[in-house]
Amino acid sequence: MSCSNHTLSVDTEQLQIKYNNLVKEKGQLENNYIELGKVRDQLWKEKDELQNRLSSTGGWISFSSSLYFRSTEEKNWTESRQDCRDRGADLVIIKSREEQAFIEILSCGKSAWIGLSDGHRGRWKWVDGTPLTTE
Repeated sequence: MSCSNHTLSVDTEQLQIKYNNLVKEKGQLENNYIELGKVRDQLWKEKDELQNRLSSTGGWISFSSSLYFRSTEEKNWTESRQDCRDRGADLVIIKSREEQAFIEILSCGKSAWIGLSDGHRGRWKWVDGTPLTTE
């Protein structure tokens, strides 16, 4: 066999090996894609079930991928925050004008506590520790 034929044979062998590896990797990626689809579907199902459970408990309302609780009890800021924490939540941190408008509608013209405090040396901070900005 000539040198060029031998080189072509080796190149063909290497290409075949690379091709076989790519076919195998493609199969693994397809399996991963299918499994991720199953996980995604299960997560959507669980999300829907949780939202249904929360909405059936009364007071919880969904807006823009978040849940809000409107209490019928009148409490001060500290008591309201503790009530939220007891429910596994916290007072609202308003992140957009749309969310602010939603909170205004949700409160039905009544007072509502938000997660903003000036308890830290007179500086306004949200309950997660971020400072108030005027954007």
